[in-house]
Amino acid sequence: MRNVFVIALIVFGFVMSLDAQISLRPQVGINSPSLSEDLQVGDWDASVGYQFGADFQIGSEVYFQAGLNFQISGLSIENVGDLDVSNINMPAYIGYRIGTEDRALALRLFAGPNFSLHISEDLGDAITEINTDNIKDFRISGAVGAGLDFSILFADIIYNFGLSDFIEGAAIESSKQNIFLINLGIRIGI
Repeated sequence: MRNVFVIALIVFGFVMSLDAQISLRPQVGINSPSLSEDLQVGDWDASVGYQFGADFQIGSEVYFQAGLNFQISGLSIENVGDLDVSNINMPAYIGYRIGTEDRALALRLFAGPNFSLHISEDLGDAITEINTDNIKDFRISGAVGAGLDFSILFADIIYNFGLSDFIEGAAIESSKQNIFLINLGIRIGI
């Protein structure tokens, strides 16, 4: 834990030295999850979920971005039922911005880890093969994304690929969750 703190402090200091600009970015979006392995109880289909939250960006051309958001994502399991999962996500990205100096129009590319804390789940009445103990409480995923800034508005497209198991148990040996996200929001300069 101490090493993580030291690395975060070094990254923060590096980014702050880069002609730092700070933005608070409230946002809302939609998501579509998938699993890395098929369930033994039936085929799954993704259903559209949503997320909302905020993050901040520190930096100009090279920037650090960290945030906190609430996310609900769902899977529909054929002949079994629906599984909805609520998480608190804590992404931490390093990015590169290409665009006008005043940031009126910019393209951003970013990547980094996403830490997910499981809050709750809604297991459909028909789902008996999966229980709450099968869903992992804490997960780590990697994320890559691109964003577009237009004046104070922004749009992000992100793909989270699971690095740790999302679900494991009798109905499934183990599976990681991958999520495609689209976020829209506003940038507020601090």
